[in-house]
Amino acid sequence: LRQLDLAENWNISTMGWRAIFTQLQSPHSSLEDLCVTENYIDDAAAMLLANALANNSKLKILILSSINKITTDGWQAIFDAVQSPHCQLERLDLICNQFCDNDVTNLANSFANNCALRYLDLSYNRFTSLGWRAFSVVLTNPDSALEMVNLGYNDINDDALVSFGTSLLHNDKLKALLLDDVEEDINITITGWDALLNVLCSKSSIDATFNSNHTLQRIFAEEHNDSLM
Repeated sequence: LRQLDLAENWNISTMGWRAIFTQLQSPHSSLEDLCVTENYIDDAAAMLLANALANNSKLKILILSSINKITTDGWQAIFDAVQSPHCQLERLDLICNQFCDNDVTNLANSFANNCALRYLDLSYNRFTSLGWRAFSVVLTNPDSALEMVNLGYNDINDDALVSFGTSLLHNDKLKALLLDDVEEDINITITGWDALLNVLCSKSSIDATFNSNHTLQRIFAEEHNDSLM
């Protein structure tokens, strides 16, 4: 078994998740793709998942979206597990999880040292500027494998784009920073867009243009595209 979709199974309790997540630690597990979106997963179950992630090198895709019962402690355990050298997740979807700034700060601190993750989806999470500034640190990791980050449908402002621009100055891995549904956001002005565009093509000098970020290919995508995966 390589793919398992358990989305929207609200009757699974912590006992059931224990059985499932314990199996992920088995050396015989071949599961590569797990979806547990929209389920009743609490901190106790999150701790079990974290233990599994820290000891599993087979799982490549984890869809963990619309989970509203996990608190900051549970997310911290999961984020810490992603730092494990045994964890080889390449894609992690964390859509609509009602993260607070502390959650995304913890995520940034953990993911700053991750060298396997290629796709991260944080769409529909309403952080403030403080959270976005913390997250921008992830983009400065020279060993990062991140190629696509989806931040669509979030409250992103000038301050966030300035932070992203600074972080992308020396990033040669990220190919897509998806910012859908923010182009009409009144919180973004020409200041924010200029901060990002100047990183992609600085016109201040010939050397600055030459040294601009030539890796980033896309900042908008009207519909989800897995072409980079």
